[in-house]
Amino acid sequence: MSDLLSADFSRLMKSYAFLAAAAFCIEFPVFEILIAYYNTQEKEILFVADNYLNSSFIVFGLVTAIFISLFIGTEYNEGTIRNKLIMGQSRVHIYLSKFIVCNVANLILQCVFFAAVVITCRIVSGQPLIMLFQTSFKDMISMQLIGFYIIAAYSAVFVFITMMISSMAVSAVVSLMIAAVLMSAGYMIGEKLSIGVIDPTLPTEQLQMIEEMSRGADITDELRRNVLLFLDDFLPSCQAVHLSNGYVPGRAEYYIMYDLAVILVFTVTGTICYSKKEFN
Repeated sequence: MSDLLSADFSRLMKSYAFLAAAAFCIEFPVFEILIAYYNTQEKEILFVADNYLNSSFIVFGLVTAIFISLFIGTEYNEGTIRNKLIMGQSRVHIYLSKFIVCNVANLILQCVFFAAVVITCRIVSGQPLIMLFQTSFKDMISMQLIGFYIIAAYSAVFVFITMMISSMAVSAVVSLMIAAVLMSAGYMIGEKLSIGVIDPTLPTEQLQMIEEMSRGADITDELRRNVLLFLDDFLPSCQAVHLSNGYVPGRAEYYIMYDLAVILVFTVTGTICYSKKEFN
């Protein structure tokens, strides 16, 4: 196992997919912040650096899908994985090594993105770091920790897909499609749930009218809402949308619990299926 990890980490540092992902994690926040800062100056409104601390988690599903499918898929194309099997390496160890290395790589990318946000905000605003963000250091670390579990859940899903599909092109397309669907679902579910939210500041007459109307809702509507509420907590993309709001979500402990469940299910299932996978 240690030999596999050593070889995979060595290959990671030379991987064009990883270097490209790292470059994206620098360029994306830089352009995002520069454009936002220019708009705030043009409209003479306050530039809020906190808005960009967690923006990475929205796009990390796509980044992870592309990086993992290319990083692991290259080994299939080059026959490296087949050579490892011929040399007597355990399939379980091979799978776990890929999962561990991809998670460490994603942690590095997360840190690169965060550093790019801090440095860029510091340069464009001209404010000292201690005054740059309104978010407390504790909340900042908590949100990044929650974000790590979200990215790890993505990793578990895409490692599973890539290890099961020997074709790099096919695994990349499938992973990207799933990442895109999850991202869309993250926004759509949030919008649907927000429709039923009642503003307590409304006049009493309107609140009474809304209450009367809600009594006519059938059981199907209630069941649909409960399903959406579960998906809102369960899906990494929904968690990422909430996290991007710039504060620690109220149900953060459930996010971590569900992310760990996703990681466990996909990793255990992946090791079992990969142990029985036939190579052409």
